[in-house]
Amino acid sequence: MALRIRGFTLIDGTGAPPLTDAALAIDDNGLIAAVGRDREISTATLPTAELNLEGRTLLPGLIDAHVHLVFSAGDDPRSDILAESDDQLFDRAATNAQSLLRAGVTLTRDCGGRGAVTQRLRDAIASGEVVGPRILSSGAPITTPQGHLHFMGLIATGVDGVVEAVRHQVRAGVDFVKVMASGGNMTPGSNPRIAQFSEPELKAMVEEAHHHGRLVAAHVHSTDSIQRAFHAGVDTFEHCSWLAPEGASLDEGLLKQMAKRRAVVSPAVGNTFRTPPEALSPDPSRQAFVREFQKTRFRLGRAMHEAGVPLILGTDAGVRLTRFEDYALAFPIFVERFGLTPMQAIQAATSRAAAAIGVANEVGTIQVGKQADLVVLDGDPLSDLSAFGRIHLVFRRGRRVVEAGSVVHRNVNGQTPGGRR
Repeated sequence: MALRIRGFTLIDGTGAPPLTDAALAIDDNGLIAAVGRDREISTATLPTAELNLEGRTLLPGLIDAHVHLVFSAGDDPRSDILAESDDQLFDRAATNAQSLLRAGVTLTRDCGGRGAVTQRLRDAIASGEVVGPRILSSGAPITTPQGHLHFMGLIATGVDGVVEAVRHQVRAGVDFVKVMASGGNMTPGSNPRIAQFSEPELKAMVEEAHHHGRLVAAHVHSTDSIQRAFHAGVDTFEHCSWLAPEGASLDEGLLKQMAKRRAVVSPAVGNTFRTPPEALSPDPSRQAFVREFQKTRFRLGRAMHEAGVPLILGTDAGVRLTRFEDYALAFPIFVERFGLTPMQAIQAATSRAAAAIGVANEVGTIQVGKQADLVVLDGDPLSDLSAFGRIHLVFRRGRRVVEAGSVVHRNVNGQTPGGRR
C-alpha cells in the first residue's frame, strides 16, 4: 500500500543541507513519488495512509559495501566455515543479513563467501522467502593456490586461468567479481604484504568482467598489489592497507593518481579499528601490535581522504569479532579518525557507496523515482553520531521491514514469507 511520511528532518544522501518539516510519498511499487517540504506537497497527489515521524531524521537506506555473510564473526571464523555445510552457512548468512537490516542497512555487498551460498540467499531475499537487505554477491573470491581464502573454492593461475574463473563466476550469477590481489590475515600461510596476481592477470580479469557487465573489487593490503590493481583498472580497492615487507609504505605518487582517477577505497573498518587494544587482548605484546595497527591505519585513512580519494563505508562484518549488528560503530572511525565530516560519512554510506558499486540509479539518495529504501533515526546524526545506533524504522522498497529493533516478517511485496527467516 502506498504511504505518505511527514514531519521528519530529511538528509537525502546528496550532501545537501538537511530539510526540516519534510514529507515523502511512496507509490504502490515501492518507489519515491514525491519529496520536499510538507507544505509544498499537495495532499491531492499523496496516498491516503500517513505516518508522522516528527522529531526524527530520515535518510536513504544505509549501505555496507564490504561484508562476509557466511562468516561467524567468532574467534575463528575460518574453522567455523570449514566445519559447516552449505545449508548451515545459508542459515548463518540469513541471520547475519537480518542483523544488518536491524542496523539500518538495506543493501550490502558480500565480498566473498563459499561457493554460491550468498547468491542463493540473495535470490531468497529477492523472492520474499527470507527477509533481509538487498545483496550484491561476488560468490567465491578468485585467489591463487593456497592463497587468501582459497578454501572458499575458486583458484586460478595465469591469464587464461583467471579469465575462465571470471567466466565461471558470471555463469554462477555473481553481481560483481572479487579478486584477492594480495594475501590476507585470515588464511594460514598467506602473506598480506605480498601481491598474489601479476598486473597482466589482474588486467585480464578486469577486461573480462567488464565485458560481462561486472565490476571488480580487489582485496589489496600490500602497496605493490594496490599499484597492480590500479593499473589493471579495478573498480574498488578493499582495505588498501599500503603494506610493505616491513611496516607501511604509502606511495604518494600512486595516491595522487588514484585521487585524480577518483579510485574508490573501502577501508573495511572491522573490529580491530574500533576496539581499544586493552579490550582486544590481555597480552601486552598483542596490545602493542593493535595500538600500532590503529595508529597506522588511521593515518593512512586520513591521508587518502585528504588527498581526495573517495572512501565508502564497509565493515568487513563476519571476520574475527566483527559483528554485523555493530555497523554504526564505523561512523566514528570515518569522522573522528579519517577526518570526514558527518555529512561526508553519510554520503560514504549512501550515495557514494551506491555509485561505486553500480546501483546509484536505484538507491543511495532520496529522490523521485528511486526505491524507497529508508532508515529513520531517533536523533540527529550530524550532531550526534550515536544516533546511527538508534534505529526507529527501516523500509525496503516502501515496506516496513524493521520496527522497534525487530524484523517485520513481510517481504517486499507485503506478503508473509513462507521459508526460512
